[in-house]
Amino acid sequence: MTEDLDRMGGGRELATSHWQEKTMSATTQELPKSYLTEARRQGLSQNGIYLAESQAADEAGDEETSWAWLALAEIPAYALMGMKIRQGAEFIRKMGFRTETAKAVYGLGWLDAP
Repeated sequence: MTEDLDRMGGGRELATSHWQEKTMSATTQELPKSYLTEARRQGLSQNGIYLAESQAADEAGDEETSWAWLALAEIPAYALMGMKIRQGAEFIRKMGFRTETAKAVYGLGWLDAP
């Protein structure tokens, strides 16, 4: 989790909810805007929270935040490959999606392969 937030780069200090405090690294990385209540987060895994936040942001019409939450999630290799086909490799890079699952399945150069 800390590595995921470290990958995002610097951000301003954020100390709003207990959940957000727990998910912040020691360097106080900023998370995207939250659309979920504390109660809705209860019982979800960290990845589940990222996915539920993405869906909630999408339902609220906030596409940018929806993509930002999705970029934090561990996405299955097949879904990343589908995203590469539909959106392109540059989109995946630009959005900062985690690609370790696809690298494990398709190899290190999967994103640049035809």
